[in-house]
Amino acid sequence: MFQNLSCSLKVNGADRQNVTVIRKKGHEFTTKAQKTFERLSFRKASSGVYRTVVFAAEGTTLTDVHRFCQDECTQNTCCDGFILNQNVLSGGTIMCGLLSYPDMLLCSEADWDVSGLAKANRICGAGVTYNKLQKQFIFNFGGQDFNITDTALPTSSKNKTDYQATIIGFQGIYLWKESDMTTRPKTSPACSSVLPQQAPRVVLSDAVKETFVTLDSSAVVVDSEQGHPQPALLDL
Repeated sequence: MFQNLSCSLKVNGADRQNVTVIRKKGHEFTTKAQKTFERLSFRKASSGVYRTVVFAAEGTTLTDVHRFCQDECTQNTCCDGFILNQNVLSGGTIMCGLLSYPDMLLCSEADWDVSGLAKANRICGAGVTYNKLQKQFIFNFGGQDFNITDTALPTSSKNKTDYQATIIGFQGIYLWKESDMTTRPKTSPACSSVLPQQAPRVVLSDAVKETFVTLDSSAVVVDSEQGHPQPALLDL
């Protein structure tokens, strides 16, 4: 873990006392440099993180770590974006996860709850599960698993049922807008150093396979104007 990260801005001009500098909070927006990184509504990636850099929150800011992620990803043609995370673990940390070939993005801010009546109010995207027997958390960060013991939690967060909301303060995904990951071969020598570990393939049993059938494309209707289904109310 790095203890400090601070980005300095150089401004031309001799009269420093009469200069006011206003800095945009980069992590809240789509930013453009050598690469344009678009902030998506999604908060979680199922895979793709090939390198994670962790900073102590007391020694930096989300804006500075966002700029660090942006600069690091810009230097690698096979980096397709990054995940930015702020949490309360180990006294507070900010994490940067560099992405290459993310398979699936999850937990959009526009997701609806299962009832279809309102936006989802449950915590999604934190990727934190708790093992009561081992008394430790498993934090999945873009396909990388981190084991976290109770000692990493602040006293105020322990014994709370909504621990996911307590642990994760911010998480966002930023993708390179002009990424060529859909056409770039994964076997490219230039990308050999950034390929994340492949998760073991799940093998379905014959019993599970027999439960489902492949639908013909003619039986599927895609309609972007279709509203969310409303649940039926039954009198019992």
